[in-house]
Amino acid sequence: MMSLIYTSLQSFINCTPDFRVMTTEEQCSLLQRNMQGLLAFYCVFVFRESGVFYNHNTEYAVTPLYGYNNAQRTKYVTLRLDHDLTLVKLMLITLTFCSNYFMINEEDHMIRDSLLNGTFRLFGSQNVYAEILWKYMTYRYGFWEAVRRFDSMIKVSLDALNLVSDIYKSNKTHRDFTENISEQCEHVLKLNGSEIIPLWGKDQ
Repeated sequence: MMSLIYTSLQSFINCTPDFRVMTTEEQCSLLQRNMQGLLAFYCVFVFRESGVFYNHNTEYAVTPLYGYNNAQRTKYVTLRLDHDLTLVKLMLITLTFCSNYFMINEEDHMIRDSLLNGTFRLFGSQNVYAEILWKYMTYRYGFWEAVRRFDSMIKVSLDALNLVSDIYKSNKTHRDFTENISEQCEHVLKLNGSEIIPLWGKDQ
């Protein structure tokens, strides 16, 4: 199930023009930074849409691997996620272009991080999607409701990030799984990267 969720998330990110215009090294660097947090946020979304926590059998299936407390924390975050699918997807793609959407610093990855000294280059993409997100909310809900929903979405994203960080540190099975899919993702990106196109498609 987690592998399918990850594959779906990767496909979603790969479809964005701002990601496709990056070099292969930049793509790998960005996913190494953010995949843990993005996967947590996306899992909350998938669990809510699939009704995992509305069925005792599926809820009990998650518990042995992640523990009762983490399963209940996930359920709580899931129930608070906004039901507007467009809003959630825009939030997800905005988070994709964060300079760092994880709470654990993995030093071995940072050494070969091609975006380490140029994270400001991500702000162009992030700002565009954040502006689209804000305009969508104000158009549909009005200013004050947009503020409330945006505040709630930020809180959910931070809670999901805190949750996955705790799970990553305490659950070896989850840690091994995410590290394995991260390596697979890097392999696929390098395999598919036939032409080096700098960020924004401009000469550096």
